[in-house]
Amino acid sequence: MPPAPAPAPAPPEDDEAPYAATYARTAKELLDVQISTSDVLDARVATALGVGSTVLPLAFGLLTISGAVLGAWVIGFLIVALVAYIVLLFASLKSSVGEQLDRRPNTADLRNAYENANDPASFERWIAEELLESVDYNDDVLELKARWAGVAVWALHAEGIALAIASVLALPDLF
Repeated sequence: MPPAPAPAPAPPEDDEAPYAATYARTAKELLDVQISTSDVLDARVATALGVGSTVLPLAFGLLTISGAVLGAWVIGFLIVALVAYIVLLFASLKSSVGEQLDRRPNTADLRNAYENANDPASFERWIAEELLESVDYNDDVLELKARWAGVAVWALHAEGIALAIASVLALPDLF
């Protein structure tokens, strides 16, 4: 019977490579979540802006070509819809053109750190620290972006409700 293979040597107790790898992977995942969240917010704002920019002119156009005399309440709700649309435009702009997400490390720093790294664990630790700097910075950027995206979606709802009420109030004049 062949001799049993020798057991693998136990890693030294001060070997932090597995911890550094986990640290770097976790930091990267946090940054990935932030980037995905930013993309979702951008898509929401774009959808709200697209819907609001389509519905308002259609409603105004249909009410105009109907030839109906619009009462004060109808005109009032159309003005509310127009104001909500202006808020939607402003909030969409604020959400989209604010500060951009930070994505560290940049390529020059990464290349330099790689060339000067003493060991893999310290290199991964450095990457994790850079990623976490981005995560910390991005928290504030995303909070503001989410706030403005929420205002944009709220404004779309207000616009839709005002247009629906104006349309319903205009129905008796159309028939």
